[in-house]
Amino acid sequence: MNELTEQDENQKTRAVEDCLERIAMWECFMDASYFDMWAVRRKNNRSFNECIHVKTRGEAEYLTRALNDRDKLRSMCKRAAAEIDKHWESHCNENGLGPSNLLSSLRGDMPPDYYPAYLDT
Repeated sequence: MNELTEQDENQKTRAVEDCLERIAMWECFMDASYFDMWAVRRKNNRSFNECIHVKTRGEAEYLTRALNDRDKLRSMCKRAAAEIDKHWESHCNENGLGPSNLLSSLRGDMPPDYYPAYLDT
């Protein structure tokens, strides 16, 4: 029974991730209504003024790839945090202390400049 629950949980997780991947994907296009500049926006977002405009197609394609990669990495970090949460005991030492800062960082709860001394390295 416990295996069934874990299978169901994995299916739900995959379904949510697939949904997020479709929502979070970015696209680029020539925006004729904005001085023929190239625009980058989230797919399926047709809201007015929700684009990032750039001068060339190359810039738009580069920005699109960068934003898609960033969103995929965020998704991967959230999955890693969920995995650590699920198996917390195996990540702890004998005193019960675990990678709390890593977990907070993966979830996105910790600001990226939490350790400013390490930013210059």
